[in-house]
Order: sequence, then structure tokens, then C-alpha cells
Amino acid sequence: MKAEPLFQLARRQFRGSAVVYADIDGLKQVNDTLGHMTGDQMIRDAASMLRVSLRETDVLARMGGDEFVAYAVDEAEPHALLSRLQQTLDAFNHLRQRPYQLSLSVGMVSCGPEANVTLNDCIQQADRAMYERKRCLH
Repeated sequence: MKAEPLFQLARRQFRGSAVVYADIDGLKQVNDTLGHMTGDQMIRDAASMLRVSLRETDVLARMGGDEFVAYAVDEAEPHALLSRLQQTLDAFNHLRQRPYQLSLSVGMVSCGPEANVTLNDCIQQADRAMYERKRCLH
């Protein structure tokens, strides 16, 4: 994973970072009602919204069908990243160019340099945070 060298560098330089785990809401329903081509477009749209919400130096990866992980170095205020993402999603949905509303369930964890954790630990924590948030919203 491209993020591992960045994670190690951030730790050596005592810089903070954050992991964001995102899951597309409603993809199964879009696939079932509008077809898999529309579902595939939804996945591409989600990736695009995540990418434009991140900085050029951040790393974004698709983990599975509708799950993405982003790694952000020097994210001093990780919630700012979530705010940018929400603003991007709101603007996308406001345009109403798709037959669906794009929504993501997101979990985030800060990876302080003082913590004795691996990047994989941070990814797993962010995944759990995302599922906890998703469970609370439904």
C-alpha cells in the first residue's frame, strides 16, 4: 500500500496523520433498482468525491466493493477533512445529475506519532468507527 511509507515517515518525524474509512450508503438498492451500470457509476462518483476532498499528497484506496480508505498526513484537524468531504457531497447532490443521492458512512481515526500502532491497526480502528457510526444512524 502506498500509504505505508508515508505512515512510517510521519511517525519518524512525529507528525500526526489520520485514516478515513468510507462505505457507500445504498449501493445495493441502486444496483437492484437502477442496475449495476448505475451502481458502478455511483462507485466512481464516490471515489471522485473522496479524491477531491483530499489533498494531493493523501492516499486513497478502494478496499472492496463499496469501501474506501484514505490516509492523510499532517491532518492537524482531521474533522476538517470530514467537513470538506461533506461539503463536496452536498454540492454533488445539489446538482442532481444522477438518479441517486450520494451518501457515505465514514469512520475516522487520528494516528498520533506517539501511539504504538501500525497503519493496519489504524485502518481497522477507522473501519470499526465507520460501522459504529453506521449502526447509530440506522
